[in-house]
Amino acid sequence: MSKDYFEFKQFKVFHGQCAMKVGTDAVLIGAWTQTTHTDKSILDIGTGSGIISLMLAQKTDETQIDAIDIDESAFHQAKINFENSPWSNRLHACLIDFTQQDNGDLRKEYDLIVSNPPYFTNGVLAPCNKRSTARHVNSLNYQQLFKGVVHFLSKNGRFTLILPVEAEKDIEELAFSCNLHITRKCFVCPKPDGVVKRIMWEFSKQKGQMKEEHLTIELSRHIYSPEYIALTKDFYLKM
Repeated sequence: MSKDYFEFKQFKVFHGQCAMKVGTDAVLIGAWTQTTHTDKSILDIGTGSGIISLMLAQKTDETQIDAIDIDESAFHQAKINFENSPWSNRLHACLIDFTQQDNGDLRKEYDLIVSNPPYFTNGVLAPCNKRSTARHVNSLNYQQLFKGVVHFLSKNGRFTLILPVEAEKDIEELAFSCNLHITRKCFVCPKPDGVVKRIMWEFSKQKGQMKEEHLTIELSRHIYSPEYIALTKDFYLKM
């Protein structure tokens, strides 16, 4: 039986109440997302257990982080994880439907927005309703996600996102239609001889030259690449 928590160097994440457990995608986007000393506020869309928010809290000193989810169980789980962390005064879990942009619990704008969103648009729905909501775009589709991001993102803010490579064309067409520019893009492969499985993007309202990156996770079974170790060493216990 698997444990209902995942332990990192500076915090512990309980995820027994969440439809989607702590996984590589969340760790990737949490570690890859860059923060700056000018980031006063961060919004984590679809926070689940709150792992990404916890990682970003570890990276920052005073930044206020709002973590939202539509699932009540995930909201309560994130709230508990935040309260038990060293950054409880800066982490705020909110039970919010992101498609309702007039919600008074959110700030007017955010310097950084991050999301590890639902993505199986064409897959068979998972048997569990909560897991289905977490994994499919029934409750929050990409158009709604980008519309909300444009609404809440500050003028010089950044938006980071991780999705399967199959979503690349749709996401980049959406970003273009919303006047969001790609400033960083990372292609993620499981192994050196494998195919790209995930893409991480950083978007901005400001034009800039895109930085293209490539990341391989493992060199062989449980032998991690130097790049992946460097990316995650501040978080994973064994790195």
